[in-house]
Amino acid sequence: MTTRVIVNIRGANASGKTTLMRRVIGSAPYVDLGQFPDAQGKMGFVQGHQFSLEGFELPFLVIGRYDASKYSGCDKIKSADQIEGVLRWAIDGGFAGHVLFEGFRVSKSWARFAAVRNWCVSNHHASWVWAFLRAEPELIFERSAARREADARPIDKEELAAVCRVMASTWRKAKVAMPRDCLDLDASQPTEVLYAQLLGRIKMLESA
Repeated sequence: MTTRVIVNIRGANASGKTTLMRRVIGSAPYVDLGQFPDAQGKMGFVQGHQFSLEGFELPFLVIGRYDASKYSGCDKIKSADQIEGVLRWAIDGGFAGHVLFEGFRVSKSWARFAAVRNWCVSNHHASWVWAFLRAEPELIFERSAARREADARPIDKEELAAVCRVMASTWRKAKVAMPRDCLDLDASQPTEVLYAQLLGRIKMLESA
């Protein structure tokens, strides 16, 4: 039996979520996935990337558009309602394969996506992975400062430290509530190492 895997990559600003997802996507172009309502009921198109990877039985879907613009992935989608809508649509039969999604807006919301996880596992017998890119505040400060050199904006270390604390708290919640779902990724490691760890977990679950 081949098992579908749903992966939520989480982490603070500049932890490497987008870089890792771009490595997974490779050169696959984005496509329109359909129109989904926001919190006010306004419909809007959501894009994503559909592709196959060698060695996997099922195809992959990454929610959100990845290009050269400042925001990518789920951060490019206008509302959390649309993110949840396209995720539920994909899990509920809109896409017959593995689904990956990330974004800072997603990372800040625990209860909403924990509820989606419970619904997914209970009703669709899919496996779920919380992939946490854990990073010390100093690494986040360094990467954030490098990002902002181009526009000369100062970084707010207190704000970034608060974000790191929230991410650490969420990681602890996940480890207590859903330990088997958790994948611990060290954000200081090279992208290729993280890529191999992520795909290794998906392959193991697909074949379970």
